[in-house]
Order: sequence, then C-alpha cells, then structure tokens
Amino acid sequence: MGCWSKTCGLSNLHITAGTPVYVFVLEDSRAGDHCYSTNLFKPLLLPFESEYNDYGGGENSSGVAFELIMDGIKSRLVEVPLGENKYHDIAITKEKFDEELFFEAVHEDRLSISSYGSTDPTNLQFVMFRKDVVDDILENRVIEKYVGDGKGTCGYGNNYISYKFADVVADVKSLLIDTRTKVDLSTEQEKCI
Repeated sequence: MGCWSKTCGLSNLHITAGTPVYVFVLEDSRAGDHCYSTNLFKPLLLPFESEYNDYGGGENSSGVAFELIMDGIKSRLVEVPLGENKYHDIAITKEKFDEELFFEAVHEDRLSISSYGSTDPTNLQFVMFRKDVVDDILENRVIEKYVGDGKGTCGYGNNYISYKFADVVADVKSLLIDTRTKVDLSTEQEKCI
C-alpha cells in the first residue's frame, strides 16, 4: 500500500490529500465502436463532490447528485463474492454498498453494473476534476448564443444572448431537487397503498 497524488482529468494538475474534487462516474465502453467520442468511456454527466483521500478515492462525498448516483449504481450492482485474494478481491454486495466501497471497488477493478439491453455487465470507473478549476470555469466562462436580429441582449445589433455555465448548472440543480422530491413523494405514496 501507500499514498499517492491523483491527476485532474481536466487540467492535469495534481490532486493531493484533502483537495476538493468533482467525481464523474464512467461506464467502460472499450468494446464499442471507435468512431464516437464515447468509444472508451461513457461519462455520467452528473458529478458529485468529494475530497481526495490520498489513496486513489474520495471521502466526505456530497452534492445534489450523490445519493441519486449511489442509489442508481446500487440498484443495478452486480454482486461479486470475496475472491481468492481476500486483500484485493473484496466482496461487492448491495447490502454493504456505500461511498467507501464504491471507491475501493473501482480501485480493485471489481465494480460492475447490469447493462440495459445486454447480458454482459458494464465495469465502472471514475475521473476526478479539481473543484477549484471547475468552479473557475463555471464562474467565469461566458457563452454567447446567436438568437437573431435584435432578439438578444448583447453583441452586434443585440443578436446574441450571453450566459455562464453557472446559469445552466443552477437550472440542473433545481431540476434534480424537484425530481428527487417527486421520487421521494411517490415512494411515500406507495408505502401508504
């Protein structure tokens, strides 16, 4: 064993112990067609926040999407018994699945979920982005969209509207919260039936 720094998947900067990060879950698709941007991995486009734990994983994970992601993985989890090498071939069960097991199982290359439309399981990985780098992009990057003659709020002849990633993310967060609330309410209604 030992500890090591990770590398940010966006900036290639180092990630050391305690560094706040965004974690994106990746579905392994290396057997797929090599003509598409997802030929190696398909990213789950909702990240969760974590702190790098100096051992290849995260701790103190949180965020609007964290529970949704963990629940989604748990519901499709391919359970794996303890292997011959009890130190590396860890048991993966729905009963014990949590944040710690997620990171450890990915590290040991033992985390898989059942695939939609296939009998073969899909391996999961993750990539970490430094939170300070992503937050800077979200806060400062301005995007302009052409909307037509005089229909916008900026640019030549007011032909464009401008917005930031933070505007888009704010809409997504409220949508996730609303969705989670509706799911929780429907679950409560099912219990009453």
